Formats: sequence, structure tokens, C-alpha cells
Amino acid sequence: MAQSQIKIIEKWLENYKHYKKMIVAYKMLLQQDESIKGIAYDQERTQATNKFHSDVENSILKKDDIQARIYKLESIINKIDISLQALKSDERLVIKMFYIDDMSWVAISIAVHVCERQCQRVRDSAIDTMQSLIFGQIEDRRTGNIQLELNA
Repeated sequence: MAQSQIKIIEKWLENYKHYKKMIVAYKMLLQQDESIKGIAYDQERTQATNKFHSDVENSILKKDDIQARIYKLESIINKIDISLQALKSDERLVIKMFYIDDMSWVAISIAVHVCERQCQRVRDSAIDTMQSLIFGQIEDRRTGNIQLELNA
């Protein structure tokens, strides 16, 4: 496993707001994209290999790429949202404050009225729960080995 599942989830959580903004921006790009017009063959370029590239083809490829990016980002957001809903309220609160709102452990511990170390334990438990929901398995934090597979 090149990148730890825990690190992937943490990266997704840290970029959660950014991903939502990117989805909005990509959707605006699709709306702004000029409508497809007919091909004027005298204006189209050919290459030495006689490959034909038209503005219509390029526009469709660009749209397909943007739609694929939107789909991928929406998929990540949905996975995060679903797994956050499955957490206990205190776990959800700690995860949102630490990763999404980028608060320090001191600020979080003051907000939830428990010590920093307990907040970190709650975070660890929440990440394990999210990992099992998203990937169907739990990874040992120290070794990186799979402790439990939930594929039935």
C-alpha cells in the first residue's frame, strides 16, 4: 500500500472545504463553456500523422475531463459525509474542528471540555470508524498492517 488509508482520509478531511469549492468552480466552468458549433473543415488542423483535431472534439474532451473531476470530488465528499454521519456526536465534532476547521488541540479541548490527549483518542477512534466504513478494513496505526477486513 503506497499511501496509508489513514493518511488518505486525513488528506480528504483537510481538503474537504477546498474540494467543495473546486466542485462549484468546475460546474461553473461547464456552464460557461461555449456551445458546440459545427466543424469548418477548412479551419481544422492536421498533423504529419494525419490525425484530425477539431475544436468540437477538444471541447468534448475538455468537458469529459471536467465531469470526471467533478465525479471524483463528489465521490470523496459523499464518502466523507456518510462516514461523518455514522460517528458519535463527540467524534464528529472533534473531526470537524481538527481537520475541517483547522483548530488546535488546545482550542478543541477547551470547546469540548476534555483534555487534549482525550481529544486525540476520540480522533483516533473516529478515524478508525471512518476507515472501516470507507475502505472496509482497519489498519494498524503503528505497523500499517491490516488488522481487520470487513469484506463479507
